[in-house]
Amino acid sequence: MKKKLGLILSFFISMIFLLLALKKVNAKEITESLLNANLLYFFLAIFITLIAFLLRAIRWRILLNPLKKLPLSMVFNATMIGFMCNYTLPARVGEVIRAYLIGARGNISKSTAFATIIVERVMDVFILTLFTAILLIFFPVPGYFKKIGAVIVLLNTLIFILLVVMDKKTAVFIRIIEKPLSIFGEKIKEKIKTFLFAFIKGLKILENRSNFLLAAVFSLGIWSITGLLFYVLFFSFPIRLPLHAAFLDMIVLTFGIMIPSTSGFIGTFQFFAKEGLMIFHVDPNIALSYSILLYASQFLLVVVVGLVSLWLWGLDFKDLKTKASSYNSLENKQRD
Repeated sequence: MKKKLGLILSFFISMIFLLLALKKVNAKEITESLLNANLLYFFLAIFITLIAFLLRAIRWRILLNPLKKLPLSMVFNATMIGFMCNYTLPARVGEVIRAYLIGARGNISKSTAFATIIVERVMDVFILTLFTAILLIFFPVPGYFKKIGAVIVLLNTLIFILLVVMDKKTAVFIRIIEKPLSIFGEKIKEKIKTFLFAFIKGLKILENRSNFLLAAVFSLGIWSITGLLFYVLFFSFPIRLPLHAAFLDMIVLTFGIMIPSTSGFIGTFQFFAKEGLMIFHVDPNIALSYSILLYASQFLLVVVVGLVSLWLWGLDFKDLKTKASSYNSLENKQRD
């Protein structure tokens, strides 16, 4: 019942943001804008997206190295299948699925594999926070974005301090949060604690300094090339903005799609990609057209390569759903 309510809520959130994205736009102008778009830059954006995912696979392999040295092709296939599931299946199960797949294929602990994915997400947030701070300090951005950006930087700085405490004083941290968590009931408390233990387990992986620094460099590379992707796609439309505008749009979109939504980030993706451009007074019709083409470049690459990876491994969607339900590290304390 709770799962169905969650899916219904996600659907309504997506519809609300989709309606907001369609506000103050003209269907005819959007159609003309898309028909007149320079597709050379669209295909270049798809190629850059492929490079970004290859860098993601290399970074994940670096984080997995302390567990076992796995072939890059195996890690890349698991990465693409996982992201494809995020675009096509509800509840963003892709992360659980790729942890299961790499655990099964690589014969490593699935819970620890999932912990490395959590670490990936933490590194992503901090690189985006770094980019936000750079934009605020060195580039002209609207006043209200400065306020929002300052809040993002402050919150993530506090989170970083919390992570250090969690890593260095794990037992103390668990004791401190034990009582406050009790208000949610025993079942939810245990779920949260299970997640936290998996998260802390992932942090321990970063105690290997060489691996941490190398993963950090690749994280910087991933988001730098993604910002370049946003910039390249400007040239499909009459959008002549500086490079830092592309990075700001990327930051707005990436934090925006963290809001729960239906599979594929429908609604939230279009709204935040559009709003990131309207900060720079881009015409709403052009901004929405850009968001549609940007989404298509991501969706097509991820789904096509994900399907090829599925085929190479002899899997189908039914297999993925079964694997996701048979192993869910956030639902119990089972250790594999």
